[in-house]
Amino acid sequence: MIMNNPKGKYFLIAAAVFIWALIIYRVGKGMFSADAPVPVVKKNALPVMDTVENFELITAEYPDPFGNDISEDVQEDKTDSVAKMTVAVTPPVVVEPPPVITYNGYIYNPVTKKKTAIISINGHAVTAGINEKVDVKTLVVDITETKLVVSFNGTKMEVVLSGS
Repeated sequence: MIMNNPKGKYFLIAAAVFIWALIIYRVGKGMFSADAPVPVVKKNALPVMDTVENFELITAEYPDPFGNDISEDVQEDKTDSVAKMTVAVTPPVVVEPPPVITYNGYIYNPVTKKKTAIISINGHAVTAGINEKVDVKTLVVDITETKLVVSFNGTKMEVVLSGS
């Protein structure tokens, strides 16, 4: 509305010139004033204390959260409690590693509806059905198209079809 009026344009130009002149005047006055700068008040430095020689141990009025008993009232038994204890020596438990099992597939008998797995145990080819023992410690638990579930010493292992 003011821009369409020719007198309004001159008014806006005059206002912009006035504002810039005021800004330049204030900046120039601040930079080139003859006033003395404001003095800086120096505060007294804190005294430096030597913490190596001047320290005091403060005892806490609550129990130690870490369970360290620093109390001087505690009396230790002078008896040798280690000599009284008998140590039972247990032999190390030798865990037998499971056999190396490779699952090669299965055969399905439609007449008896039984699955027989073709597996290789430690390099020997063996066939076994579900719930059949392969050796003394190994039992076939489940046979599927992609995996074989075997129980060795009571722990179940899954053997994936080789080649897939």
